[in-house]
Amino acid sequence: MPLLIKRMIVEELGFDERLFLSFTSKRTSNFLGLFRTDLKGISITIRINHSGVSVCLRKTSYRSFKRVSAINIRSFIGNEWKFRIPYDQDYMKGSSAWIIDGSAVQAGNYPSTIYCSLNDEPVGLDATRNAVIVFGKLLRHLNSILNIQECRQFEFIMTLPAGLLCELDCNYSYSRIETRAGYMANTTPEDLTFLLDNIKTDRLRLNVAVPSAPGYKYRKNPKKKHSIDVLRIINYSWVDFSELPAARVISMKIQSWEMNEVLKSWVAGRNWALEIGDFEVHRLTNLNREAIFNGITRFETQLTKSERDKFLESVYPSLQLFLDITAVDILRKSDGMRATVVEVANRNMFVMVWSSSCHSLQNGPVVFSDYSEQISKASQLQLTSTIRKYDSTVQPELYPSTIYCDLNDKRVGRYTTSNLVIVFGELLTHLNKFLKIEKCRQCEFNNVIPVGSIPQFDCTYSYEKIHIRKANPADVTPEDLTLLLEHIKTKQLCLNVKVSSVSDYKYQKNPEKKGSIDVVKIGNYSWVDFSDLPAARVISIMKELRLDQMNVMLRSWVAGRSRDMEIGYFEIGKLTDQNHKFIFTGIETHVTQLTGAEFRSIFDSNENLPSNGALPPYSCRGYYKGGRWDASHCD
Repeated sequence: MPLLIKRMIVEELGFDERLFLSFTSKRTSNFLGLFRTDLKGISITIRINHSGVSVCLRKTSYRSFKRVSAINIRSFIGNEWKFRIPYDQDYMKGSSAWIIDGSAVQAGNYPSTIYCSLNDEPVGLDATRNAVIVFGKLLRHLNSILNIQECRQFEFIMTLPAGLLCELDCNYSYSRIETRAGYMANTTPEDLTFLLDNIKTDRLRLNVAVPSAPGYKYRKNPKKKHSIDVLRIINYSWVDFSELPAARVISMKIQSWEMNEVLKSWVAGRNWALEIGDFEVHRLTNLNREAIFNGITRFETQLTKSERDKFLESVYPSLQLFLDITAVDILRKSDGMRATVVEVANRNMFVMVWSSSCHSLQNGPVVFSDYSEQISKASQLQLTSTIRKYDSTVQPELYPSTIYCDLNDKRVGRYTTSNLVIVFGELLTHLNKFLKIEKCRQCEFNNVIPVGSIPQFDCTYSYEKIHIRKANPADVTPEDLTLLLEHIKTKQLCLNVKVSSVSDYKYQKNPEKKGSIDVVKIGNYSWVDFSDLPAARVISIMKELRLDQMNVMLRSWVAGRSRDMEIGYFEIGKLTDQNHKFIFTGIETHVTQLTGAEFRSIFDSNENLPSNGALPPYSCRGYYKGGRWDASHCD
């Protein structure tokens, strides 16, 4: 068959069909691999917990639900498949299976998960080793048929099977690799070296130990260029302070003599990749402060107070509240490169490496800020030729690669929040003219939401996370709230808002709009209409609900509304037999068809739900919707 005809056939296949057919035979898999580059926007997420390894595969596409009848799997969100590799081999006994490079694969009924068997004769009953083998085979299979370029998150808790990190694909760009907070995992020298030397990641949070090699210290490969942006180290028993891992930003808690070794090695020409160091020194006193700089020549800093404060706010906003701040400069002997060491509140020490001739603007991230204070050493650049409507100035900052936008605009005078909104909108318009921006990794509001700022959002972006961080609900308008819930594509939306301008306001969903939100977390819910919830796959309400609100929500779902919701996580308070009955008033309940293993896998495979180990005792009820089985309620 001519190659052109083969391409035409494959182009007619959807993402789900391609993936399903790849498991049917090696010949079909090779055939599909010929056209793997045709698929764009595919990413994976990897999570490891106490019971196994999960891999979530997703193609960017919102709310296009599709059931693959041959395997009876209905994805949580369009073009998403989940694989689970449990350590417990008994989990797979008696199941029908496909074959991936000699490993059995079972198609699960719910919750859209494919379970990978660990029955592999060469390694016998070594379940964790078997899981590593199957994990590697699965990744190789997926890479052979799909154009995977990004791993959105790789998370592990306490279990990190030996050899698993070495199975990771070095061609991916990893957004985040992290040990879940509060846990420390054991690893091997080989795995740790592979991770630090070969993996490209924006953020790496490591809380690991190497018990198999007492006294082990990681040795950096001098031939490897650094590919880690931000490295946060919790347990540092494996760190050689004379030659830190290669990362642009390094953060950890250390002792005063270890801080001295870091600075001395930088002055001597090592730790060359470090641009920002964030170190918390235990019990910083006058005595050990001198020990930190022992053998190091200090100079009066050339950093102005304005530059210093802006740097501190860029790396740690709350530190600007401290008054006890000192700074000195040190010089690297080989090239005269300058670094400023900033001490804050007798505890935190920051190392800021200066950049030469706009190095930071060329190689680092560019951050646009709303400061109007002028910087004495930086010349202003008028960009009225590109930002035509308003006379906004853009000014290059020496460090940390920030361009500050002056808010002086004659039309709005000194009302800076309105001016900020204008400049923000004009800046986005300007950037979109000459850059192909497709994704916003995070949009975060702290303390204030300027009126009119939300309508300036670009609805063509795919937003990783929109987070409104306020202890008290932030005021928004009905128009702002509607825009967020109906026009913005985002993986996670965290809302703690109220609509004070309209008494008893309730958000009314537009039935013609398809949902484009994966997860919505709601704090204050005074604006929520429980008879028709906002369109999202996962809805979590962080405040305690009343029993009547829970009843209204369940009855409306049975009646055919709130149809986008697939997982709901709600807190109701103390449940008794009496209020159980109230919650289910007018609702026909049935014995659930969800098994305990399937229920647990829901929590294992969804980061937005509590961990399985933290679950209290629960019970489940099923419902019928439109004459067919569709969901379960567990309490």
